[in-house]
Amino acid sequence: MSFPRISIIIPTYNRPWILKRVIQGLKGNLKYSGPIHFWIGADGDLGVGKMFSGQYDITVIPGPNNGLGANLNRLLASTPDDYLFQLDDDHLLLKPLDLDRHVIKLRDDQTAGWIRLMGMGYHDYIARLEEGYWRVYWQSPETYIPSNRPHLKHRRFHDHFGLYPEGVNLAETEDGFCRQCKEKKGGPAVLVPLDVSTESGWDHIGESWQLEGK
Repeated sequence: MSFPRISIIIPTYNRPWILKRVIQGLKGNLKYSGPIHFWIGADGDLGVGKMFSGQYDITVIPGPNNGLGANLNRLLASTPDDYLFQLDDDHLLLKPLDLDRHVIKLRDDQTAGWIRLMGMGYHDYIARLEEGYWRVYWQSPETYIPSNRPHLKHRRFHDHFGLYPEGVNLAETEDGFCRQCKEKKGGPAVLVPLDVSTESGWDHIGESWQLEGK
């Protein structure tokens, strides 16, 4: 089969060297049979553009400087691709991660829209096991069903649930989007794969802007 291009979208704010490590980790560990293109939304320090100048597979877009939500929404509007791999600029991939099976799942299962790939511990989910994935129920007590942690998704998820809230801090952006999804209900499901190292396969590096109230 022919695999579609994946857009990797990464919002960043004033930490280009951490971002560079994250991209190196992705290029060294992501496995995919189709093309990949990186889209970087650079809030704050626009020197990020110079850092990646001349790299054909990386596009840097000056951010709107109106919070994480506005940055993400601009990234989503900038790429024409339907398959989107999203992560923060401080999520470092440590182990090989093959995306082929997950893209096939999103292609063949129109009821799926979002596949979580990092940080599932301590989440209060109700889910059903099916063909190598947990399908999370929207009725779960947990607020963070989608989450901004690394994930692969199809654009139909945002077509149904909408975009990210803008003009608020990091915590309110993620919390607001998750609540927005739970309130709307229905639509494409969030899946969790059984064969991905969601806990040990990643490292959260650098200082946390969220803890600083950014």
